Amino acid sequence: MFRLRNWHLELLAKGPVGFGECYNNPKFSNGFRIHTSTVMKIEADPEKKSLKLFTYSGSCYEADLADISEYGAEHTREVFRDKSVPFKIEECFALRKQRREEKEKQLLEVLHPGWLHVEMAGSYTLCGAWFMEREEELIPIPVSQHVSLFSTDSFLVTDWMTGLCDWRIFSEDAAVIPYHWSDGLEAVCLENRGDSFVFRGTDRDIVCEGGRTTLIKSGDYTGEGLISPDVVSGKSVLKL
Repeated sequence: MFRLRNWHLELLAKGPVGFGECYNNPKFSNGFRIHTSTVMKIEADPEKKSLKLFTYSGSCYEADLADISEYGAEHTREVFRDKSVPFKIEECFALRKQRREEKEKQLLEVLHPGWLHVEMAGSYTLCGAWFMEREEELIPIPVSQHVSLFSTDSFLVTDWMTGLCDWRIFSEDAAVIPYHWSDGLEAVCLENRGDSFVFRGTDRDIVCEGGRTTLIKSGDYTGEGLISPDVVSGKSVLKL
């Protein structure tokens, strides 16, 4: 059975469609973002707190309620009503919050001050990030995606308001290439829940295996690959 994570549903002209990271489907690399064909049937499993989505193409996707994405929440609520799904959207978000709190508790036990934890699903999907500024203080860091004039995907893990952390990468097939690493960022823990990829450091490639967390230290990247006009820690031709 295929699986969706960070999923949401939308009601389109022909019926509901599922969006999310796809796993266990040989057509796609694990973590690749897809949309399904029209969802013909939704089965709810109250005991497992999950849904099964049966699509027009004959596929079946399982989705945990706790894996719901905040994006598209109102669309998902509309589909739940349309298909008489017994779960409420608020229940999904309560489970998601509980899972995040458990995750952050685990990170507090393993991270050190100046370390960034980044959750990825293969080289093309960045799911979340947390920075430890000091002991027992874990701060979620916003993640955004930018597409350049040359159609190159770039992920920005940047706290614009405080300037605590600024880490940026380009994504390629089975590889990520850093182009900015802010001052004070001692290490990045890359948790990869998708297919394996390599981190292209300055002197060597570091394999980030699927299902594992790889520690990358600041010394593995020692140069700026791009001068940006909007960085946090000062490497800017436009900053006075």
